[in-house]
Amino acid sequence: MAGIKDYPIKLDNVVLPIARGWSEDWGDIEDTNTSEAGTDLINTMRMNKLTLGLKYRLPGTWHEIFWAKKIQITPIVVSLYNPELEEYETRNMRLRSYKKTLVEDSEDCDESVKGMWDYSFNLIEF
Repeated sequence: MAGIKDYPIKLDNVVLPIARGWSEDWGDIEDTNTSEAGTDLINTMRMNKLTLGLKYRLPGTWHEIFWAKKIQITPIVVSLYNPELEEYETRNMRLRSYKKTLVEDSEDCDESVKGMWDYSFNLIEF
């Protein structure tokens, strides 16, 4: 069965190609305190908070799109395909840990392309 990684992601309606690298973490937000008796008191504030680690190899023209999303103050509306429901669902996320690296010997590409770059970043759900 196909998973969410097999469908394009949309960042504020900008459709991204299928990622070359993908990781997903469904974490929980918990607050743990210890009582005077020594027992742990755990408050689960949020379950299944999604963090996506994505990697792409794309032309340099994509830098402006990714950088604009990284510095965007308002949440990014990310549309992810849910294969169980067979439709896109939206989540409010932010772009963090943005890195770009020039692919060796690609700087001589067409000037409009601005070389080929490896991009990696995390999308973290609010």
